[in-house]
Amino acid sequence: MIVTTTATFTRDSQTGRWQKIPAGAGGGFAGGPTNVQVATMIANLLSNPAITYELLEASPCTLGTCDHVLAHIDGQTLAAALGPLLGVPMDAASAQMIPSFDVDVMVDQATSVVSELRTQISMQGSSERILITLSNPGQPVQIAPPPPALVDDIGVNFGGNGGQTIGPAESTILEEVGNDLESDEPGFPEPSAP
Repeated sequence: MIVTTTATFTRDSQTGRWQKIPAGAGGGFAGGPTNVQVATMIANLLSNPAITYELLEASPCTLGTCDHVLAHIDGQTLAAALGPLLGVPMDAASAQMIPSFDVDVMVDQATSVVSELRTQISMQGSSERILITLSNPGQPVQIAPPPPALVDDIGVNFGGNGGQTIGPAESTILEEVGNDLESDEPGFPEPSAP
């Protein structure tokens, strides 16, 4: 998933194509939290006593040799941390829907830099696997929309035009076809006699 200030993009792993939802249309994020807010939430979450850790055997990783830590994440604790960050505080029923899960964390022994995060979350009949690997720490990360040729804009199905302003071509079509067309409400059948 790529989230920008104007749209959210999700990638279909089977087709390699991206789906775009403009911000504010059909659940698209409108800007989202800042990097500082995300970092603060993660630091607070990781220091919460409800999150426990288990040290496993060291193993090879993308950065060399890593300590292997298994983090046990409590679902309700995660819900409490995410709600305010997303601007939608979760009620008790919603928090109960977020399952507890484990995250495999690989930490480079030489630099203490996280090399890999791996987890799987199953919720309401769906399962998501997440893998994040780091091979070039210290390098800047640039988040940008995918190439337009690989994007399907499904935002046009939410609100008519995905929140976009009408351009000259659409305006001309409306003038030619008519944007003042009115139609009567459909009639309803008369009730049948008893």
